[in-house]
Amino acid sequence: MKFEVVHVGFLALAGFTVFTAGCGRGKAPPASAIRATDASLASLETQVTPPEGAFASWRNIDQDGREPDRDVPTSWSADEGVVWKADIPGSGHSSPIIWDDHVFLTTADPSEQTQSVLAIDKASGNQLWKTVVHSGDLPRMHKKNTHASSTPACDGVHVYAAFIHGESLFVTACDFQGNRVWQREVGPFESEHGYGSSVVLWKGLLFVCGDSPGNGYLAALVRDSGEILWRTPREGAGIHGNYATPLVAELAGRPQLVHSGYGRVVSYDPASGEELWRCDGPAEVMANTIVARDPHVIVSGGYPEKEILCIAADGEGEVTDSHIVWRADRGVTYVPSPTILDDVLYSLSDDGILAAFQMQDGKRLWQQRLGGNFSASPLVIGETFYVPDESGEVLVFRVQPEYELIAKNRLDDSGGMASIAVSGDQLFIRTSGKLYRVR
Repeated sequence: MKFEVVHVGFLALAGFTVFTAGCGRGKAPPASAIRATDASLASLETQVTPPEGAFASWRNIDQDGREPDRDVPTSWSADEGVVWKADIPGSGHSSPIIWDDHVFLTTADPSEQTQSVLAIDKASGNQLWKTVVHSGDLPRMHKKNTHASSTPACDGVHVYAAFIHGESLFVTACDFQGNRVWQREVGPFESEHGYGSSVVLWKGLLFVCGDSPGNGYLAALVRDSGEILWRTPREGAGIHGNYATPLVAELAGRPQLVHSGYGRVVSYDPASGEELWRCDGPAEVMANTIVARDPHVIVSGGYPEKEILCIAADGEGEVTDSHIVWRADRGVTYVPSPTILDDVLYSLSDDGILAAFQMQDGKRLWQQRLGGNFSASPLVIGETFYVPDESGEVLVFRVQPEYELIAKNRLDDSGGMASIAVSGDQLFIRTSGKLYRVR
């Protein structure tokens, strides 16, 4: 296995994409359970405290796609508002993440058979370094996916990136100089359409999902060492993989790690991986991130079933018949993650229909056809939504009391599969081949 760090000079960052379901390849080998020990639980004392201006992980540290109101641009073009644009070698649908003066993202080059982590200087847009973490043996992939669709995460010490390589899921930690600190093979992974789930941070741990056709798992790794604290097997139907990113949040008075897919929603204790509760639905294949409004979780998906569930997260054991608050079969999103603003759930479907639901009872308040196709998830700053369609046109709109389009903005590169990140008053937008800083 080859590792390469290319330093360019410090003066000189689903997200992920949509998948069309197809025939699986049979069951991947199961991953055995690993249980947390008392000694390793000491890592739970560590906290991640992002500095002002950080965008530390997929949908940021709270995983809700929401950011406080600030003076960010609503209109720009290829000629106006762009502070810099950086060429990104290879391809990837991971979203940029930001910590201090670094922007991190992942990329892959199928022609060279490499998967890499990149660091971009936030002020100038110059590439600081590129670390190749895998070479050769890239797995099969859906035509709309990439070999770098999982968004990395950062805790101010390391940047963590998940890739499937060969027939396994790996997590790699790099320091801020691009040196590989550790790399861990988390478990087996048989690719149906590739990988899409992103890295999740909580206390001294990071969580990754390894749901491939038939057999999957959730795993918690210690950030400092890469030690697998726990790994909990998950069993699917044996036909399709799963692409959702789990949610970790304080719900109903306790921390919960909630994950969807394989035809059920399951809550786990993030410290131990033990199951807390489970609920049937909404679909076998999921591809977005659960959103929560304590004590409820909203789960939308997917394939082949299409349904939204609102589940009360205060249950124990099997809760299908007792804790579903409401369900809806219209306005369902598969890939873009839903968002809650005030007491309304907003769901943007892959084919561009935005629907608003009353959180209390699931009543559909209105829907609006935006046009275009979407794989990125909306970023909400204050009350303003920012989301690129798959062609790269970024829609900026508000939704209260009704839908109001503010602007449609296009840059000089196409492609809008990655979700947008924000730092201060600046937006960071990844297209097919470039990263833009807009202010």
